[in-house]
Amino acid sequence: MYILCDTCSVLMLIRIAPDMFRDDRYGCVTIQEVFQELFRTQKFKTRYPWRESYKSKIKTLGTSRVKQGDYELCLQAVENLISASKINKRTGHFFNLSSVDQKIAACSIVHDFTLTTVDDDLADFIRQEFSGSSISPLGIINDWLEKGLV
Repeated sequence: MYILCDTCSVLMLIRIAPDMFRDDRYGCVTIQEVFQELFRTQKFKTRYPWRESYKSKIKTLGTSRVKQGDYELCLQAVENLISASKINKRTGHFFNLSSVDQKIAACSIVHDFTLTTVDDDLADFIRQEFSGSSISPLGIINDWLEKGLV
């Protein structure tokens, strides 16, 4: 499964495959915080007014599903690593993840989802600190093409 963790990934892909959250063949999920950011943030309202027509197509993981297993423990570990000023080995800078990014990272790790993001820092974090996996939105499109979904 892919977890689409940022609004940019959602916006790039939903116009190509509007049913990506409703049709299990696409293997896409996201969390409520991404949905809220997409529809409550002024910059997205201004730049992407067409996003409203896709609002009903975005299905998020329920809170109880997100918090299954060791989610809270993993989230605490992620928060501790960020507050301890872990350094990104690729860039040499501190990881700078928002609280939403931290929730996405924990969800991705606990549920073994492949992270989909255009945020290199977030992708580096889950790979370097938790051996998680990530894929670009273009990589997902290639996967969908191979499966004959688009």
